[in-house]
Amino acid sequence: MKKKIVSVLLATVLCASTVMAGCGDKKGTDTNGTEATPAPNTTEVSATETSVEEAPVVEAAKMEAPSTDGWDDSKKIYFYSWNDEFGSRMQYVLDAYPEYADYVEYVNLGCSGTDGTYQQTIDELLETGASADKYPSIIAADNDVAKYYTENDYTVSMESVGITDDMYANAYQYTKDYATYDGELKALTWQATPGCLIYRTDIAEEVLGASDPDTVAEAVKDWDAFFATADKMKEASNIELARKLNENGFLIDYYKIKSATPNGNVNRAHFAAALCENGYVESRGEAFATILSEEHGWYKRPER
Repeated sequence: MKKKIVSVLLATVLCASTVMAGCGDKKGTDTNGTEATPAPNTTEVSATETSVEEAPVVEAAKMEAPSTDGWDDSKKIYFYSWNDEFGSRMQYVLDAYPEYADYVEYVNLGCSGTDGTYQQTIDELLETGASADKYPSIIAADNDVAKYYTENDYTVSMESVGITDDMYANAYQYTKDYATYDGELKALTWQATPGCLIYRTDIAEEVLGASDPDTVAEAVKDWDAFFATADKMKEASNIELARKLNENGFLIDYYKIKSATPNGNVNRAHFAAALCENGYVESRGEAFATILSEEHGWYKRPER
């Protein structure tokens, strides 16, 4: 018989681990999660700070822990992961509810969660079905395999094991969206890893014409905008280098160099070739060692 597992997802677009929980034919499984306090979302620009209002925290509903009276080994559930991180979180629950200690076992496979070994091992156990020794009840998974399991028939929804929306009311919405498949929440996360963008206001002023958070956010709003802004920064650096060279008697036509370069992606090597072609140096290596060296002062490595 094909048994199903519940997926408890640790998902973030920024970074996350995934935990999948399995219930199979067992009943009375209790899942408890710990929720991290979200860090304030702030952007620092020079001496100013812009804060983003956080969503209100509401009183989350709780699941009443079932009694273990009359339980036997058939009630035992197995937690799987590739390291001890999930196990340490599970221990918090067992410390609070020691009556479940005899009915829970943590299986640390001791492998990488991303190299395929972990997924292969879990899949083999799932495919074995009810006859498998220590059939997975809850499994951890990171972003490499999270979607694979949440969109898999082996996993069931949180609601089907008694975890309702009001119990997860304070979760970041994007983690719930990530773990939802076909309208069902199939995974949970105990963590969400925030990210931030730190930038120099003087460079933003020079390249973008402004340094306020709205202008910078628009310039990096998606990958296309991000790479376009990076190209714009590099172009500004190239134009400045060409200006310094011409002012100091090393006459080169930057736009001629650019038009002759595939995709217009000019770097220091192209400047070296132009200096060599115009007779200012005997080789590109000499250009790098002299005129285009950072020590010389005209070439400045682009700010990142």
